[in-house]
Amino acid sequence: MNKRRPMPRCMGRPSILVTNDDGVEAPGLFALISKLHSEGFPVLVVAPRGEQSASGMRLTLRKPMRIEIHSDIERSIRINQDVPLVVMSVEGTPCDAVIVAIEGAIDQHRMGIKPSLCVSGINLGPNLSVDVLHSGTVSAAREASMYGLPSISTSLADYNESEFGGAVDATMKIIEKATNIIKTPPPSFKRPEGSESKPSGPDKDLPLSQFLHGNMMLNVNVPSNWNGIYRTGPHGARWYTAPTRISDTAEGQFVEVGAATIINEGDEGSDTATIEGGGCSITAMPVWPQLHPLSVSDSILEEANTSDQEGFPAWLSSQ
Repeated sequence: MNKRRPMPRCMGRPSILVTNDDGVEAPGLFALISKLHSEGFPVLVVAPRGEQSASGMRLTLRKPMRIEIHSDIERSIRINQDVPLVVMSVEGTPCDAVIVAIEGAIDQHRMGIKPSLCVSGINLGPNLSVDVLHSGTVSAAREASMYGLPSISTSLADYNESEFGGAVDATMKIIEKATNIIKTPPPSFKRPEGSESKPSGPDKDLPLSQFLHGNMMLNVNVPSNWNGIYRTGPHGARWYTAPTRISDTAEGQFVEVGAATIINEGDEGSDTATIEGGGCSITAMPVWPQLHPLSVSDSILEEANTSDQEGFPAWLSSQ
């Protein structure tokens, strides 16, 4: 493993953990961290070594995972030696990568970067509606939130990988708003009080408090033909028809999973409807199962998914 150089001076912006499920060399990840670095954010990248799409919250157990430093990627991105930038990969899943980053197994490599926000993406392909249950991108952000780190997952809502520019611009605007309100360190980071690591006092039921404590996260989708409009709202419905295909070959019978047709439903303002209209969808999502001690109530989630005049979550813009 490469020896790390001395820790450079931080520029005063909050540090960000970046991960994904498309792998450390994915164009969407490269585009995002390049922009974050150019804007002066200290960035710690810990991502899967290769593609881990649709891996959900799978973990690698009972098997050592190789860790690799990617100095070549760092050199291709770095424009300011004073802004900390570390790019690493883990030969595992997105959730593995987040756990490695947060639990401190890489302390000797992270150059003192202590993230106050996690951003997972930018994924190639939409993560709408029920997609969030399978998505490695969303699951990585959820894993970070479970550790009490405020988190955002972000996706290019189609497969035009030459068009990440709009998704980067839309995501950066949301990141800027989030970094204006996050606390360093996050108030429930690593859950020091277990299930009591949650908001308290008169602001405990505010969406802002739930986000800061990692009990609620943001899921962002941006089409490549983004019209410049933002819209915050709940999930719509998304149905996959004919999801399997069986073929007979000389080697035997094989089955392939992948929907032939996708049908979206959703009222105006839902993530599916917003994307079909060319807008950037933002959904405030619960992190925990509904009956968990740290779960967020329906009334808080409803308030959390109310748009301001610009389409951003009203609670994110009111600070």
